[in-house]
Amino acid sequence: MEPAKQAKDTVENREIGEVERLANQTIVAIKNARAELETLVKRLSNVLPSENVSELEADIFDAQPSAHGSTMIGCSLAEAVNEIDGLATKIRKLTNELEN
Repeated sequence: MEPAKQAKDTVENREIGEVERLANQTIVAIKNARAELETLVKRLSNVLPSENVSELEADIFDAQPSAHGSTMIGCSLAEAVNEIDGLATKIRKLTNELEN
């Protein structure tokens, strides 16, 4: 194999390895975020009305199809981030209501 081709293949393999490493880190982060959300919901269930907790649990844990037919797990990363941001906003709103 030519040295230039071999060097290019080595660089490509490093890039692929880096992308795989980042993908695995992202998967772990998402799993950890879900576990933290589960803990948060359990803690909030002690202080929120049950209908709010039920709605929050449904929003977080039920994989409802989106408008384009995918579930949160099957949607793009950008859509997942938007979903999580929306849930965080909803949680902040509920906790603010409790404080007032």
